[in-house]
Amino acid sequence: MLKNVKNKLIKYFPWIVLILGLLIYGATLFNGFVWDDEEQVVNNLAIRSLSNIPYLFTQSTFNTGGAAGMGGMYYKPMMPFFFTLIYQFSGLNAWGYHLVQVLIHLANAYLIYLILKRFIKPHWAALAGLLFLAHPGNVESVAYISGLQDVLFMFFGLLAFFWVGKKQSLTEKDWLVIFSFLLLSILSKETGVLFLLALPAYFIWFKKSALRPYFLYLSLLVCLYLILRFGMAGVGLNENKLSPIMLASLPERLITLPKIIFYYLRLFFWPFSLAISQHWVVKQISWSEFFLPLLIDGLFFLGLAAFCSKQKSRLLWFFGSLLLIGLGIHSQLVPLDMTVSERWVYFPLFAWLAMVMILLDRKNIKSEFGLAVILIVITIFSVRSFWRTLDWRDGLTLYLQDEPRAAGNFDFENNLGVYLYRAGQYDRAQQHYLKSTIIAPHWWTNWNNLGVTYQAQGKSALARQAYLKAINNGDYYLAYENYATLLLKQKKYDKLRHFLENRALPRFPYNQSLNQIYQYIQQQDAD
Repeated sequence: MLKNVKNKLIKYFPWIVLILGLLIYGATLFNGFVWDDEEQVVNNLAIRSLSNIPYLFTQSTFNTGGAAGMGGMYYKPMMPFFFTLIYQFSGLNAWGYHLVQVLIHLANAYLIYLILKRFIKPHWAALAGLLFLAHPGNVESVAYISGLQDVLFMFFGLLAFFWVGKKQSLTEKDWLVIFSFLLLSILSKETGVLFLLALPAYFIWFKKSALRPYFLYLSLLVCLYLILRFGMAGVGLNENKLSPIMLASLPERLITLPKIIFYYLRLFFWPFSLAISQHWVVKQISWSEFFLPLLIDGLFFLGLAAFCSKQKSRLLWFFGSLLLIGLGIHSQLVPLDMTVSERWVYFPLFAWLAMVMILLDRKNIKSEFGLAVILIVITIFSVRSFWRTLDWRDGLTLYLQDEPRAAGNFDFENNLGVYLYRAGQYDRAQQHYLKSTIIAPHWWTNWNNLGVTYQAQGKSALARQAYLKAINNGDYYLAYENYATLLLKQKKYDKLRHFLENRALPRFPYNQSLNQIYQYIQQQDAD
């Protein structure tokens, strides 16, 4: 019976991936836009025309409300490129974006199978692919449209990895294909650098003759990327310090590190307490916040190293190195925009599952019990992932569901306020905006939204102060629009004209709302 199950698993694996993937993620086709999707897709005029595609590689990804080009702190042009293609058949209907994202995730699961079956028995490789497909830690990467960057960088990186293993000797054509995929990976998300680090590790362990040509082509890729990012797009390194982890000192980030690593290890083994928007920093050394996570992390990695040494397996050491670099790049030694994120487990999970399956393959486990346990885990993961996709059906559902685990985070409080305001719960929305401004007085979006609630209550002076705070904090285009609209309603035309001519329109020359207001006051002057 066991042999029959293995044979069917291998024979029908593509169909199993397709059917199981659609069972888990099919509900996302009915989900809407949430979180950053509004600025990345809904309000992003740049993705609405194929003629804009060349310009997508000369800027960042966020809608800027009429400034010259898109803004943001990251350079990932492949994401808006895909959004542009999807827009041509889906428009602003979210189903098309979700469909493409789900299909790429399914392709990633299949690529993991193709890669691993070169090293281990096919049925273990297939189980690794199914575990990756069904793991609840990956739901955010698949169900969140603005998380397309994660499935994309993984897709192109896995293609490069797959191509490397096709031949023992690589030709110039092979190198061209490999580095094309690597370039597309890093243009999908900066985290694609993980594959640039993974391949030399692979060559060291399995194909040392490829190291020299690899670094030659790598130098060309790095030069091309630097020209695109810094020369053409002008997107520098991240200088916006918004999140608590960005504002934290290096010593604070170091004492937060054990808890960060423990978060991802827990997510590997127990992916059931899920939440977005995680912002926390360990300020003081304590047993629960520092020593206990450090002890667990230390025991895990020491045990892993001891096991790899005992097994004398180059494969285990290789994928162990991928696990380390995958976790290390998200360890906050270089601060990121959140402390931890479920999306960031996408690459390390691949490395971890590969190690587990290599272990099972080397132990030559044949019992039906072992296979049954893994299939039960896949089933449990599938059910949990399916239920988690339902949380993503709309913004209010997602934020209310995650509130017990994410409340108190500056952007979470603001975004929950947005969805409550749209649901007509104005007082509750204002409370969350106020919380956000207290937690992050240096931000701008929360002040703008607070100003909207003040203006709705007729508190014009407070609204004006909030809008100006948002403008001074971060040049937020909606704050410019709202402040101009407030001055227009108050018929303060001289002040409005001065604001538009000297501050707003020079900053946002293509903003339709600001230009319409300016045309209106010019007509008033003419009359």
